[in-house]
Amino acid sequence: MILREPIITQNISTDDVSRLLVGKATDPDFGSLEAKAFFNFSPPIQQDLPTAAATFVSLTLQLKFDYYVFGATDSSDLQLQVHEILEQMTPDRIYYSGTQVLYDAPAIGDTTFAPGPDAIADAWIKNTDNNATNNVFFSIPIRLSGSIGPNLLDDLINNRNILNDFAEFSAKYPGLAITMPVGNKILGFTPVYSLPTPTTVDSRLILKYVENNTTVQLDLPIYYTSINNIFNPVVSFTNLQPNRSGGPLDGLIPFQDHNPGDGKMYVQSGTGIMSKFNLKKIYDYFDTVNYAVINSAEMILDNTYIGRNPQEFQLLLLDSLNQFRDIYADTLVNGKEVNDPYLVKVKNGVVPLAVGKETRVALFNELTGSTASINQATGKVGLTIMTEFFQQIISHKDEKGRALSFALHPLDNEFNKSVSILKLAPSSAKVRIYYSTPLTSLP
Repeated sequence: MILREPIITQNISTDDVSRLLVGKATDPDFGSLEAKAFFNFSPPIQQDLPTAAATFVSLTLQLKFDYYVFGATDSSDLQLQVHEILEQMTPDRIYYSGTQVLYDAPAIGDTTFAPGPDAIADAWIKNTDNNATNNVFFSIPIRLSGSIGPNLLDDLINNRNILNDFAEFSAKYPGLAITMPVGNKILGFTPVYSLPTPTTVDSRLILKYVENNTTVQLDLPIYYTSINNIFNPVVSFTNLQPNRSGGPLDGLIPFQDHNPGDGKMYVQSGTGIMSKFNLKKIYDYFDTVNYAVINSAEMILDNTYIGRNPQEFQLLLLDSLNQFRDIYADTLVNGKEVNDPYLVKVKNGVVPLAVGKETRVALFNELTGSTASINQATGKVGLTIMTEFFQQIISHKDEKGRALSFALHPLDNEFNKSVSILKLAPSSAKVRIYYSTPLTSLP
């Protein structure tokens, strides 16, 4: 087992998936986990602003849930509370799962609801298929009290310069935190405001006022927006607090090997838990075999967890410090990074990942590229074909710097923006290799 920390849970404009999490869940092996969502918001998207004749009506926070659920599958009541953040969040800072942001304890909004398990299961199937046209969502409106609504209306009338300076705006209105005081599951919601054609269920703040006997609505997005050619870098992230005390994962230290007392292997996205596999026995065996040609190589894993599993995972190469293996050597030549000579030689069996982000290498999967899927109906990890990778490492078995270990790692969006689990029995972890050797003599 390896704990990877810190985990970036911040939503940025280039993400494939934007999601915030809120709720509580408990697992007998992983312990308890609490998720809190934090975000600030932009000035209103509309250009028509109120005059001095306007009077405040209401301020409502609407959250668009995408049916991502981790934890209990019943229809128990869930309580959401909204709090005002007490410190400014700025885009020049990176926000992680463990980042703490101060918020006011008294809630300015409160609601209770109970999502139905049948609707959740059906909707999640639709939202994870390859057809985006059948995606479904549900929204929860939460009426907000306190001074934030009237103050916003006052600034829209009397202090409009603040609308053109997001740093000043977010300093005065630092944002909101969403918590779940009562609940047994973690829900996912998307902060995206669908410009230029927002939907009625999109997440946003809704400010209503009356002017000339007409009720007017202004929308304040809680995601990246560009208003009148002014870019508003709204910050949003999830804080995840695990408590593993007393369980098999108690005592996890980042990037240090951990052997659970129950002998199982675990993966949990969101909290940075990965399973580590060592290939030493395979190397030792093929060191005794000359001129082997790999016909087929496959890894088989049985997942015993019935619940939210990752959608897809990668097999990422690890170095001796349990960090992700880089495609570059540790040294520079003439001021330039140099390709790892070993990985260059086995390049037909590995795939460099995350250009422009963290550099790392995944084992090549001949069926699906660099990723493998998990059967969401049975929870079983499918066969992962690694024929070319094993042929390469055997062909270069005398080279230094062998890729010895790898980590079972959910895809980035799954790992950073979700909570999901794999529980693997070590006895099920097998690598089956079919190979041929040349005849030593002719009949």
